[in-house]
Amino acid sequence: MYGVDIEPSAIDITKLRLWLSILVDSTNNNVRPLQNLDFNFMIGNSLIDEFEGMKLFDESLLDDKVLEKKVKKIKKAENIKLFRGIEEEQQDILKEIFVKQSLFFNENNSNKKKELKNDIEELKNNLIKLTLTENGNHKKLEEIEKGRKERRKPYFLWKLEFAKVFKKNGGFDIVIGNPPYIGEGKNKDVFLPVQETSFGEKYYIGKMDFWYFFTSLGIELLKENGTLSYIAPNNWLTTAGGNKMRNHIMKETVIKEFIDFGDYMVFENASQQTMVFLLEKNKEKNIIKIYYSKILFNKEVLVDLEKFLLKNKSDNYVYYISNIDRKNILKIVI
Repeated sequence: MYGVDIEPSAIDITKLRLWLSILVDSTNNNVRPLQNLDFNFMIGNSLIDEFEGMKLFDESLLDDKVLEKKVKKIKKAENIKLFRGIEEEQQDILKEIFVKQSLFFNENNSNKKKELKNDIEELKNNLIKLTLTENGNHKKLEEIEKGRKERRKPYFLWKLEFAKVFKKNGGFDIVIGNPPYIGEGKNKDVFLPVQETSFGEKYYIGKMDFWYFFTSLGIELLKENGTLSYIAPNNWLTTAGGNKMRNHIMKETVIKEFIDFGDYMVFENASQQTMVFLLEKNKEKNIIKIYYSKILFNKEVLVDLEKFLLKNKSDNYVYYISNIDRKNILKIVI
């Protein structure tokens, strides 16, 4: 299990809730200790993986085939020994990070745990330093280090921080979330930092909602045949600002299920129509079976969400199963 939040307090609360769940499930005399999760739940801006336009991690290190081609290409360069040394050093550091993270996860001694944590952070900094040095931007390291000490990160390097997930598994099996719903209209300052990145250039479109970024990010982070599920506003199917996200969904995934809560307000403190969708990252399937359900909300009728989600028959709910030829849809999308 992994998670990222820009707020340090949110990460602290997550760890506390996990510990409390273990406490509830344990007997009085057998409370299991919470495993070390400092490298599973981390602080950072999950939508930004660069610093002032600079990439801080060479993602080719995670792909042995790509790395092999890169090394062959570098051999043709004039400074062959210098470049080859950097490539080898980066690989050695990454391997050492994997080993120390495994040791940290099961370490109970507080002093050894602290020592391992410091070692891992130092190794990550060395990897970033090598990347910046190779690109001629090593002076930025001081600014990055200052932010790290203040528990403040205006970026998050998914493929470095969770490198083993991508190198060994090809991405996450499941991505779930309740992303922030923010319209661009009066919140352009919220969008700008993401909009100006290479990620933002791919997925930004005028009049979009901020949560669309998180959907595209989630798809990118998934392994092939992985699953994504979000609860979010239900108007993305028709809004002009949802065009890029819809295209991304149709090209890279198949929609497995769509649960529309209609006019029923799931969140008591927010007057927002919502839905839950379930996506599978898969480009190959052509005939798609989509399960669709919707609440026909009537304020005079008490909605039983459990019965609705279990697909019990009722005049208050509708359920459909649709078979769609993806090829025909992609012709329209492209």
